Amino acid sequence: MRKSARLSALDVHEAEAVIDAAVARRSAVATVLTCSLQTPRPRFGGRSPVQAIEAGEAELVALSVESALEGHPD
Repeated sequence: MRKSARLSALDVHEAEAVIDAAVARRSAVATVLTCSLQTPRPRFGGRSPVQAIEAGEAELVALSVESALEGHPD
């Protein structure tokens, strides 16, 4: 193995820390998204986005998400 290809213990520790941080961020995003999808919204007649989708209004939810991504939240 070439010297440049070896990882020092510090490099391994730093890589593990980066991976752990990425996993934590992913978990936090998933939690926020799950809560958001289950929160009732006036835009959906007091239903959550999940309930609106289940009621056949997936297009309305998609348009709402698109609007939020463009900077126009509910």
